[in-house]
Amino acid sequence: GGSAAPGARLRTGGATTRLAGLSSCSEEGSAGSEEAAIDLGERPVVVLVHGNVAGPYRFSALERAISAHGHDVLCFRWNTRRRIGGASEALAASVDTLRRHVPAVTVGGHSLGGLIARRAPTQGAVRETDP
Repeated sequence: GGSAAPGARLRTGGATTRLAGLSSCSEEGSAGSEEAAIDLGERPVVVLVHGNVAGPYRFSALERAISAHGHDVLCFRWNTRRRIGGASEALAASVDTLRRHVPAVTVGGHSLGGLIARRAPTQGAVRETDP
C-alpha cells in the first residue's frame, strides 16, 4: 500500500467507486481529488503511467489527442519514492475495477511508468495482451 495516490471516484449509474491513483492527466501537482468524480462508461479508456521524476501533467497534450480520437484518458499517479511493486499492484487493482465499468481499458506508460504498466499483469488482475 501507499504507492498510489488517493485517486478519484468513478461514477456509474447511482454508484460511486474509488479508483486509487487514477485522475485526469491535466491536474498538475494534484493526484486527483477524492472529491472529484469521473463519469465514464460509453468510451474505451486509456490509462497512462508517468515515469520517475514526473507526474500525470506530462501527459496532458497526449490526453487531449487520445480523447479527440474517441477514448477517455486517465493517468495513474504513483509515489516515485516507493518501490514499483506496490505501484504495479495498485494499478492492477484500479484497472480491474475500471474494466467492470467501461467497454475496454488500454494501459501504457513512459520510462519507469512503462515498467509499472508491464508488471501490473503479473499482479493477477490485469490481463496482458500482445500489441
